Amino acid sequence: MYLSRLLHSIEDFVFPRECCGCGCVLAAGERLLCPRCAIMLPREHVRDWWSNSRIRPYWDNRQLLRIGAFAIYHRDNIAAQMVHSLKFRQRWQLGVVMGRMAGRELRSTGLFDDVEMLLPIPIALSRRWSRGYNQSEFIAEGLSAETGVPVRRDLIYRRRHRESQTHFSILERQQVPTDLFALRPGAAEVLRGHCVMLVDDVITTGATMFSAITTLCDVPDVRIVAFGWSWTGMKR
Repeated sequence: MYLSRLLHSIEDFVFPRECCGCGCVLAAGERLLCPRCAIMLPREHVRDWWSNSRIRPYWDNRQLLRIGAFAIYHRDNIAAQMVHSLKFRQRWQLGVVMGRMAGRELRSTGLFDDVEMLLPIPIALSRRWSRGYNQSEFIAEGLSAETGVPVRRDLIYRRRHRESQTHFSILERQQVPTDLFALRPGAAEVLRGHCVMLVDDVITTGATMFSAITTLCDVPDVRIVAFGWSWTGMKR
């Protein structure tokens, strides 16, 4: 045990581990996120999942039950830095931590009521090949660990690649094809009559999420909850 601690101490000295939120050097025993960032992370405190401004335009869609998020995403804030580390710095383990944080704090708010499956928003095969993973799957795994809801990766897929939206205008981001996603063979039978939650890392305009919602709405009697680990601030 002493030798193991010594080796970890040497490793931390030679290759210091950085916080994914602020970049500070983590102390011994700290993992991925420093205590300050865990506390200072900007949460979404208005938890009106049934009537917030993102769901109001879709009130006539009876299959969409709730839309929610855990953190507020703004350029260069702690939430944005965490999402960036998860997606572009190979910190895939951070996704599970992020999901567990959200699941732990939100499981008693009604957001997960009746949810029977977690469906991570798929990414294009080319992006998965270059990145090595789908970040939303790890967030979903963290949510599952806290809520007990199983993750299903085999029901919906992305039909086409779309370049990164980081340099797009708001108008360009909103112009996402409605046929961006499709159901896999046999998925409709699995989904029929169930309540599912779509999971993504960040919701900006909501166009990508609603493209996935549109795909699921083709399934009779499916009920849908949309969740982004973070989203840009809402108009109240």
